[in-house]
Amino acid sequence: MESYDILTHKIKKALENIDKNYIKISQRIYGQEYLNPLYFQEKQFAYEFYHQYRKFYHENSIKDLALQAEVNKRYKNNPDCQRIPDFILHIFDSSDNDIAVIGFQRALVNGHSNAPGIKRDLDNLVEFKRTSKLRHKKGFEVVIGTADEINSQKEEIDSMDRGEELLVMWFDTGAWKVEVDEILWDKSIQGLRTR
Repeated sequence: MESYDILTHKIKKALENIDKNYIKISQRIYGQEYLNPLYFQEKQFAYEFYHQYRKFYHENSIKDLALQAEVNKRYKNNPDCQRIPDFILHIFDSSDNDIAVIGFQRALVNGHSNAPGIKRDLDNLVEFKRTSKLRHKKGFEVVIGTADEINSQKEEIDSMDRGEELLVMWFDTGAWKVEVDEILWDKSIQGLRTR
């Protein structure tokens, strides 16, 4: 096993266990030939990730953690929280319950860089970690694409020397593997520094 903590390892494993048959989109373009390569969308990945992660739910190491999708924390009268993440991992009815927040983005959208969408998600993850009543301990950003698409995103996001620690999970749809980078992100600087 790689040197990730158990939570990061479980998220990585759930991503790599995603079944292509449940997330691929029809390659047929109306009136034209088939697309090549396969086309994937963010939501299908997120839903199948949820299914794969829940398979781990009853294991002792994470039995108390609930994975929930798109939870609006304003229902708890928290005016500091204006964002709704793709997923939260938390312990129900605990005073220290906000464990992690997870965002999903594609590396490219309609053939164009999705750096603005990825940066917006990273900003949101920082907000969830810094908001006084939430204080999520970890932030994960899952970026989906081919090796070339992922590499172009890594080059497009600027370097920086300070910020909130986040984990970016680069999901390579060609190799069907996840590479994890620990980064520093500051929404006021909009940069990236891998360690």
